[in-house]
Amino acid sequence: MACNYVILLAPHIYLDMGLSMSHHLSQKEVAWSGLFGHAGMVMSILHTLRSILNSELSETRVPTPAPAADNPPSVPELEAAELQQRRENGSAPLILDCREGWERRLGYIPGSLHIPMNDIPRRLEELDPEQEVVVVCAHGNRSYAVADYLIRQGLRAINLRGGMAEWQSRNGETVRD
Repeated sequence: MACNYVILLAPHIYLDMGLSMSHHLSQKEVAWSGLFGHAGMVMSILHTLRSILNSELSETRVPTPAPAADNPPSVPELEAAELQQRRENGSAPLILDCREGWERRLGYIPGSLHIPMNDIPRRLEELDPEQEVVVVCAHGNRSYAVADYLIRQGLRAINLRGGMAEWQSRNGETVRD
C-alpha cells in the first residue's frame, strides 16, 4: 500500500512528500522552475509538512480499496455513425438518455427514453432485460458509468462513445422541447 502526497505551492513548484511505503528516498526530490532560489527554505517547508502529515497519518486510518472483481464486466461502446446507420436500417436499440432535464432540453435523439442518471436505480423496472440499450449523455462519461451499472444489473447495455457531442458532430438527428 502506498500513500503519496504532492503539495502544490505555486504553478511550477511541486514537492514530493516521500510518504510512499513502496518507494523510499534517502533525499526528498524537489523540482521547481526557478521561483525559489533557496533550497534550504524549500527543505524546511518540506520537513514541516511531512511532520504534520506523519502525525495526522498515525492518528488516521487510511481506508483500503475494495478488492477488484475477478471478471468485471466490460462496457461495449458504439460509435455515433454506427447508431445512425442502425436507426436508418430500422434495427435501432432503445436509446436511454441519462442526462439531466436541462441538458436534454438543449437537444436529444428522437424516441430516446429519458431517465436521469440518479433516477436509474429507482426506475430500473422500466427497462426490458431482453432489449439492447444504448446509453447516452453529453460526452460519454456518465453514460459509460450507467451502462456499467446496467450490465451489472443484468441488462444488455452499450455506451454511445462521445455522447451527444459526437452525435451532433456527425449530424445525428436531434429535437428540442
